[in-house]
Amino acid sequence: MLSWQRRSVAEKPMISRDSNEIERSTALDDLTIADAPEEQFEARLRETSELLRATLEHMDQGLIYYGPDQRVRVHNRRACEIIDLPPSVLHDGARMADVHRFLIGRGEFAGDVDHLGRMVESGAQSSSPGVFERVRPNGVTMEVRGTRLGDGGVVWTFTDISARKEAERRITHIALHDGLTGLANRTLFNERLRQGLADARRTGEAFAVLACDLDRFKRVNDTHGHPAGDRLLCIVADRLRAVVPDGATIARLGGDEFAVVLGRPHGTEAADKLARRIIGTIAEPIDLGGLIVGVGASVGIALATATCEDADDLFRSADIALYRAKAAGRNTHSFYDPGLTDAQNFPFGRSLPSAEVVIP
Repeated sequence: MLSWQRRSVAEKPMISRDSNEIERSTALDDLTIADAPEEQFEARLRETSELLRATLEHMDQGLIYYGPDQRVRVHNRRACEIIDLPPSVLHDGARMADVHRFLIGRGEFAGDVDHLGRMVESGAQSSSPGVFERVRPNGVTMEVRGTRLGDGGVVWTFTDISARKEAERRITHIALHDGLTGLANRTLFNERLRQGLADARRTGEAFAVLACDLDRFKRVNDTHGHPAGDRLLCIVADRLRAVVPDGATIARLGGDEFAVVLGRPHGTEAADKLARRIIGTIAEPIDLGGLIVGVGASVGIALATATCEDADDLFRSADIALYRAKAAGRNTHSFYDPGLTDAQNFPFGRSLPSAEVVIP
């Protein structure tokens, strides 16, 4: 603490050592610092406090420090912005329970784990709250981090990670979807196929896999160019979305090859009906910016049951049925018969199809 002392200087004669002349001074008030080092300490303390406050107010994170008494000791403006708390709720001295009650009343924790509530109910100053993510009602995703201090208080920081989560979603989407049509790609298709088999083994309910190739697509692509072919593929993808039921996975596996995982419980009748709808919608004339073209579709179907073990074998069965449909005249569909050998399923005097075989 600074200590100031007032010194009164009375009028008195003063003799100059140089000239022995008498000099007089009038009375005056003079403030002197009793303890110069302490003044420097206090000034430095004020400077440090101002720097800390400036740092807090320029943080990208919101920060709230609840003391051992569960009252707000420190907070910054960013905390008010990210959590959208009015000054009447978040202020120095505010009770943590009151802040929490306000958030609950606004529906902040709907569908999320209420970490703060657990801490309040348990008086959890004894354990670190850790790190978690929470989605606010306005769609903002926050990373909330709690750190327990030695005095029993807790520092909470709030970071808006919405942009990061959106970037992660875009990256995941790109990794799992076809860049041209937006349909699932082979990676996601295989994942859904394996998941379908796991579900079938657990529930005993069958589901269907449909392999679909376009007929006469190569002719359109070669005659009118790749842009026309790409546009045709996008239109076909839209038509598939319109006829395939919700919950199913539609994939473009490459070129003009499409596939559908028709989720459980869907058996022969549902798969047959869907194959007919797919063939019918793709057979309709396609307008490529004034250029009217026509393509068809061939569909192969395999049914997955609880006895199916391998996703690759299951899709190979659908692929064999697809080539059976193509060999039978195209623009039709065919079922794989597990009671027959592969050669019997494909009795057309040619080798079984592989990934390298292309039938235009």
